[in-house]
Amino acid sequence: MTRQDDIKQLITNHSRRLQILKEQQALAGLSVEPKILLEIEDIEATIANLQTELKIYIDEQVAVEGDFVMDPQMITALSTTAVGMLIAFLTKAGEATAQKMGEGLYQALKARFEQKPTTQETFSDFEQAPTDGDHQAALRVKLKKLMSEDTDFAEQIKQLVAKAQATEAGKTIINQQAGDNAKQIGQVFGDVNF
Repeated sequence: MTRQDDIKQLITNHSRRLQILKEQQALAGLSVEPKILLEIEDIEATIANLQTELKIYIDEQVAVEGDFVMDPQMITALSTTAVGMLIAFLTKAGEATAQKMGEGLYQALKARFEQKPTTQETFSDFEQAPTDGDHQAALRVKLKKLMSEDTDFAEQIKQLVAKAQATEAGKTIINQQAGDNAKQIGQVFGDVNF
């Protein structure tokens, strides 16, 4: 039996015991013995700790095995951020800083989009007019589709975006692009996790 199975079994056993104690509490009403109340609290804490341990174990296992799963909201957020960074790179907003943060992302996306004629045209149109909202939207849609189909590619883009965001340049450029495209929404600080 694996550690993950052990933890699940412990959670099940504690949950069963907790259910019995809660039934005793309900039957006793106000005259419930304090030891039952204390044991309920202890078991609830134990279950919470086991659930946390199980989540950590699963997260570590996923990281080790390389499995990568993104939900649609994560993919949407990642594609929007990546396109915003590409806009900064292609329009040379902040010149040197845009170059620092965008080159790797640009090369990765360009290489991937050139693999299919339909995506190649979308990327080419975006390169020619990166500030055009229609081209931005089309690129986001294609990027979301590519990341949904290929989790390795999604992980690569996630890492490139995170690397760019880790720099002060990434924070500034994202802020500038939000100002150019949507109205100033404030400075972007801290980690963004997908």
